[in-house]
Amino acid sequence: ETADKSRGHNQCNDHQTASNMRRGGKLVDLGSGSGRVLFAASLVHDFESICGIEIVKSLHEEALHNLDLWNDNDPLSSFDCGDGSSTYEQINNSYCDEILTTTIKKPLGTNLRRHTFLCGDMRDHAQTISDADVVIVHCTLFDDDLMKIVHKLCSCCKPGTFFVMVSQPLRSIPLDDKTFNFVTLHVELMAMSWGYANVYIQQMRL
Repeated sequence: ETADKSRGHNQCNDHQTASNMRRGGKLVDLGSGSGRVLFAASLVHDFESICGIEIVKSLHEEALHNLDLWNDNDPLSSFDCGDGSSTYEQINNSYCDEILTTTIKKPLGTNLRRHTFLCGDMRDHAQTISDADVVIVHCTLFDDDLMKIVHKLCSCCKPGTFFVMVSQPLRSIPLDDKTFNFVTLHVELMAMSWGYANVYIQQMRL
């Protein structure tokens, strides 16, 4: 759902950021919707497991439908894009063309079948979130109360965990006599289907 518009401020070298993310790892998306971001993420990194948590039942059911298509067919040729289309070409148009053009040539196999979608409140899946190596949160419409919940859940993650935050970054906060530092590694202005938003790449450090 994002495509590069322009480079924002960068506090570290892009290659250094990428090298810090080891092969494998667990990816969790808080508010995963129809799951498109997670399917795209599995093409650009070999995650051990990928989990989406969505509270809206209709979006969760759409994600399960997309998961069936992903598992039963070639992911590059059959996928419900949410607009009646089922061609991967439209997904390619919805994500960063440069990334997908590179990864589309990767061999596909059973290792791509590692997606799980959960329906419910993110607070009911705190253990899943705390085990993550990468957490994605699209929080453009999140109010202060919901962001407090996100902060509390993310503060339970282990040091070194990466966070991809859309529109609102995590703030360093004191909790249980510890200060959880969410260090911003990179910020980039990116195009969404509804406009533009800053995407923050952050990392947990004690």
